[in-house]
Amino acid sequence: MFFESRLFFVDTLIDMGAKIIMCDPHRATVIGLERKTMLRGITMTSPNIRAGVALLIAALSATGKSKIFNIEQIDRGYENIEARLQSLGARIERKIELRTSSSYFQCKFSNRCLIFRCIFLVLNPA
Repeated sequence: MFFESRLFFVDTLIDMGAKIIMCDPHRATVIGLERKTMLRGITMTSPNIRAGVALLIAALSATGKSKIFNIEQIDRGYENIEARLQSLGARIERKIELRTSSSYFQCKFSNRCLIFRCIFLVLNPA
């Protein structure tokens, strides 16, 4: 069973600096960066629950600051996720954009948050 549009969020990971080749709408090849470059923080939108969490993990392992909008998608599947991630050392805050009154996550890289470094290193082997 294939789910259409399941990998559309990969474009966002590419914008962050990930090296990913889309083989077709259902398959992607991820190429390690040999730890030469890290992902960089950007402003993005969560398209659904699973992709939103993937983008959240990427944002937490990226240098700089990331903003993730449409976090209601993430909230649907993960109750109080920011507090749970903060307990692991993540630098994540829930904020409100005054202009639109929409909530978003603001994430910053933290050396203290080893779980996200481990995920990054697994995805980018030496």
